[in-house]
Amino acid sequence: MNNTKDTLLINPTAEPADPTYPDFVSLLEFINRTGVFVSPCHFDLVYKRFQESGASADKFIQDYEEKYADDVVSVPMSGIFKYEFTDDQISCLGEFKDEDHSATVLEALYSALDLAEYRRKKYQNMLEERKKIEAQTAERISAVLEDLKTALKN
Repeated sequence: MNNTKDTLLINPTAEPADPTYPDFVSLLEFINRTGVFVSPCHFDLVYKRFQESGASADKFIQDYEEKYADDVVSVPMSGIFKYEFTDDQISCLGEFKDEDHSATVLEALYSALDLAEYRRKKYQNMLEERKKIEAQTAERISAVLEDLKTALKN
C-alpha cells in the first residue's frame, strides 16, 4: 500500500518526526507511505532491515509489506473515536501544522507512543545515572574502608 498525499494516515506535525536517519525517511513518512503503523522502537528495526536490503528508500518502502515486513496485521476499524480536546497527548493539541486539525485514532496512538518512547529514554537515562552514582558511592565506601583498615593496623 502506497498512500497518496490525499490519504495521509498521520498528518504532518509542526516538529519533524523522530527518529530520523539521513539516508531514510522519517517514521511519520514511513507510516504514511506504507500504511503500516510501527512504533518508534520498531522503526529502528525497520531501518536496520532497510540497510540490509541494499534497496533505495523508495523501493524499500514500495516493497516493504511484501518483502521486508514480518506479519502485518490488518484490523478493520469503524465507529467513533472520542477524546477530550484538552488532553493534548491524545488530541495532539499544538502538534499539527494545520491548527484546526482533529486527531485521528492513528495520530493519537502515534502521539501516545511518542510520549512512551520519550519516557522510556528518560527513565533509562535516569537509571544509568543512578547506576553511576551507586558505583561512585561504592568506590568511596571501599576507599574509606581501606583507610579505616590501614588506620586500625597502625
